[in-house]
Amino acid sequence: MIRTLVLSRGIHRALVVAILAAGVSAVIGRNVIDVDLSPVHPNRLPVAELCAIVAATLMAILTRPRFWEWDRTSRGRRAHVLAGVVAALEIMLPALCVLVVVPGLPERTPWVWVLANALTMAALVQALAPLTGPLWAGLLGLLSWLGFGLIHNLEPGLRHVVPTAAYPEADAHWGATVAIIAIALLVHVRTCGATALSRRRSAD
Repeated sequence: MIRTLVLSRGIHRALVVAILAAGVSAVIGRNVIDVDLSPVHPNRLPVAELCAIVAATLMAILTRPRFWEWDRTSRGRRAHVLAGVVAALEIMLPALCVLVVVPGLPERTPWVWVLANALTMAALVQALAPLTGPLWAGLLGLLSWLGFGLIHNLEPGLRHVVPTAAYPEADAHWGATVAIIAIALLVHVRTCGATALSRRRSAD
């Protein structure tokens, strides 16, 4: 039964995506996207974070619950627990996109804040996926990432209410990261990884 549930979620495909995304990040992840609409507080968005968002989105698409109606009506908690485990993997695995670039960074370059940002954005995608569908979750995650970068650039005084850290600050917001991860896991466990609305959107 457990083997059937695991295979139905396509976890092996998610692992392949994580490895491929990490490989791409190893090549381009050290680049940054400059955000300098306000030259007074320039910001930089590491491409490794973008790779993590793309990886989280693709994994969410590939591991959509294929027997959701059965999972929701079946007795026992296996499907709910599996949904939480899958979500946890899809939050943690995109972090490889950051870890693979660390060996190539100059000595003493701060990078833990980038890791926290990647985990935060992967968790945000996972929190939204059961509610909006994985593709919309990825798009909303991408827009949020860009929006957070703009806020850091245009309104740096709001940095404490933004869940991601910025380049000049380089101080990980672990409280926000842990909170969003917890929300994502709760959503997946509660919904078995999808809702009726997101299933209809995916079908359309």
